[in-house]
Amino acid sequence: MTAANAAGGEGPRHSRRTGGPKVSQPDFGRRVHLRRRELGLSQRQLADGVVTPSYISLLESGVRIPTLDVIVHLARVLDVPVEELTGLPVEELTGRSSPPAPSGEKLDRSLLITRALTRSALDATDFTEARALFERTYRDARRSGDHERAVEIGLDLHGVLLAQRDHLERTALLRELLELAPARESTELGVILLTDLASAERDAGRLGEARDAARGAVDRIAGTALEGTAEHARLLGVLISVLSELGRLEEVEPRVEELLSIADRLARPSVLGRSHWVVSIVSAQLGRHEEAREHLAVARRHLASSEIPLHDWVHFCRSAAHVLMDAGADLAEVREWLESADRTARLLNLPGEESKMAALKARYARRAGDLEEAARLYTEALGEDSAVTGLDLVNIKIDYAETLRLLGRGHEAAALLRDTADLCEKNGAYQVAVRVWRQLDRLHSELD
Repeated sequence: MTAANAAGGEGPRHSRRTGGPKVSQPDFGRRVHLRRRELGLSQRQLADGVVTPSYISLLESGVRIPTLDVIVHLARVLDVPVEELTGLPVEELTGRSSPPAPSGEKLDRSLLITRALTRSALDATDFTEARALFERTYRDARRSGDHERAVEIGLDLHGVLLAQRDHLERTALLRELLELAPARESTELGVILLTDLASAERDAGRLGEARDAARGAVDRIAGTALEGTAEHARLLGVLISVLSELGRLEEVEPRVEELLSIADRLARPSVLGRSHWVVSIVSAQLGRHEEAREHLAVARRHLASSEIPLHDWVHFCRSAAHVLMDAGADLAEVREWLESADRTARLLNLPGEESKMAALKARYARRAGDLEEAARLYTEALGEDSAVTGLDLVNIKIDYAETLRLLGRGHEAAALLRDTADLCEKNGAYQVAVRVWRQLDRLHSELD
């Protein structure tokens, strides 16, 4: 559980929007129903594991408005163009007009569809193909010297890398983009890229580099068009999460006050919700459990009214469960959040989601006193199919090692901590490695 997630560190940055596409119901539902019957598909076949058959039923009856990622999935299964299925142009579905293509050429429609997938479709599954397309287009733009286009496509590529949790590639790409002319000439673009870089470095566990990137963005943002905006709040959320992980608590408090002040001035539910979400996590880490619960309640109220994407709601529910466990809340209250996260996560098909849910369930089982079940769930979270990477992976391994210690399997815990420390050092996450080595030293003193 990290404040970076609340600050917008998870999910493609371009998918940060409130509300979904303005699809007209019940017309959309009728088109889905007729095409499904035409192809002879059941509602379960159309759902295809991405959503539930009951969700398809609600769509067809006009009760639910689909998100863009669901629309893309349905269009693929039903084998119809997105525009035909929705009755809307792609530009309106993506929430922005398409950028001008080089040399006056019309931008390829398939690229618009792929952008729709990468911006809002954390439930979509074709990230490998999208990554290959954007990498090719990005390299072509770099070779041709079209740096404006390279930055534009690079940001799309970053969204795919983020969805794949490839944090080391994210940092390499963002550093390349910062060296291009548009980022050097535009202070605002530089701030946005530095914020993304801080988030990527933090997710990779390289906290020193993350702190430096975030501070660089803070130094630049004053006097720009971004000062006091939602982007400013996002930056402060990332910085707060990094400082908290580094234990720089004396620097956290003034940044928290600044973040909440900006959020209050903007008075936008999504910004208020995310800001109080960040503060709830940090308050829990500082041991201020009542404050954490108060901020969590405020975050819930605002996020529930802001129509945040499903994947963000999963992250929030997981965070709420962690915060409440940190605060020693009643297990029934924790379970309510855990089950909400689990139900929503089953609608998604995101890398690492099942592993993160298994890790959360493991922590719950440990809190409930079922150490054997906790160990089994941690093993599941770290299985061969696990897509968890970076600091998330490190934190799960640390929790698993503590469970093994409590089970009296200290030597297994020590081996796991050694592997974790080596992984941190291999990835350049030296501050985190030091923390793991200290935990290993304490364990060795118990074993001796």
